[in-house]
Amino acid sequence: MGNSFEVFSNYVVNKIKRKNRPKVNFFIDKKFTKKLKSSKCLPPSFIFNTKALKKYKKTLIIVCIGNSTVNQSVCRRLIKFGYVKVFSMYEFEDFHCAYDSKSVNQIGKELDKYNNLYPRFASEIFFDDRSRRVFSAFQSSFYFSENPKIPKNVKSDEQIEVEIKFIDSNIDAIKLLSAGSYDGEILNRLSYQLPKIKGTVFFCEPNRENYLRTVSTSKSTSCKLNIVTIPVALGKKFSYINIQGSGVTSRTVKNTNRSYQIVKVPIDFLFDKQGLSHILIDVEGEELDVLSGAKQLIMKSAPNICISVYHHPSDIFRIPIYLHKLQPKYRFYLRNYSGFNTDTLLYCIAR
Repeated sequence: MGNSFEVFSNYVVNKIKRKNRPKVNFFIDKKFTKKLKSSKCLPPSFIFNTKALKKYKKTLIIVCIGNSTVNQSVCRRLIKFGYVKVFSMYEFEDFHCAYDSKSVNQIGKELDKYNNLYPRFASEIFFDDRSRRVFSAFQSSFYFSENPKIPKNVKSDEQIEVEIKFIDSNIDAIKLLSAGSYDGEILNRLSYQLPKIKGTVFFCEPNRENYLRTVSTSKSTSCKLNIVTIPVALGKKFSYINIQGSGVTSRTVKNTNRSYQIVKVPIDFLFDKQGLSHILIDVEGEELDVLSGAKQLIMKSAPNICISVYHHPSDIFRIPIYLHKLQPKYRFYLRNYSGFNTDTLLYCIAR
């Protein structure tokens, strides 16, 4: 859930208008192509169709794929194919704050507040030098006009970090929860990296389209894991929420005619008694809310956690502080997979 993609779309459109550039027709993400002024999400192959080319050749296309290598490859392919106005999201220097509605200046002041409160934060919280370098570059992007390159992991798959043993290959069985599963992609990574691993994977996904994608992936995977899919949102307490939109553009909204209602439940209610060994959390800005509903489980069983900390820049402080207070056993690692603020993940490994 969340409105990260929509915030970025609005940001780029406004910036282009100020520069008097042509009208933007498409944003291309790794899973879909979004036609502006329409809720319809199209497959990326649409933009490479010759019929589409004739109509949209002279209009602007923004490629907003977090992985910089893939981003550049798509841009080059589009230009080679015949589109003449193709831009990468990396060409927009303020993209670092695209996941937060605050201005760069406001975010900088917010980060200053945390730096003043915790002057030795990086050295005391993070376990290795790489994490501290990622943390420093992440923060610097909100203070300097030229954004620094964040040290990224190019050899490791996102979420399954061999270097820090997020999932130990020697483990007998896992009991893993994916909060915000999107399409259940983690199953493909598990089957590739740890083909003999056993156990159970739980997927919690409130969006209808994403839930069906997860179910489809679960049926087609070759891994030996038990798979349980649960169509709920996760949060601090029981409630009902309204979701509007589709795919990664879905978000929590106040009740409208175009939204649908779904239940929100705490992780503690679902898993406290049976425990979990691993938790993945990527819920488009609702990460702290999800953690708040897992308080008892984290204190009791200390599962290894991988969680997004880039949707709100202050989460790079708030989330490790919260988890450190709950569970002193954790060692914290910070990793990045794009060379940009997007795809910055916090790993919490129980000692």
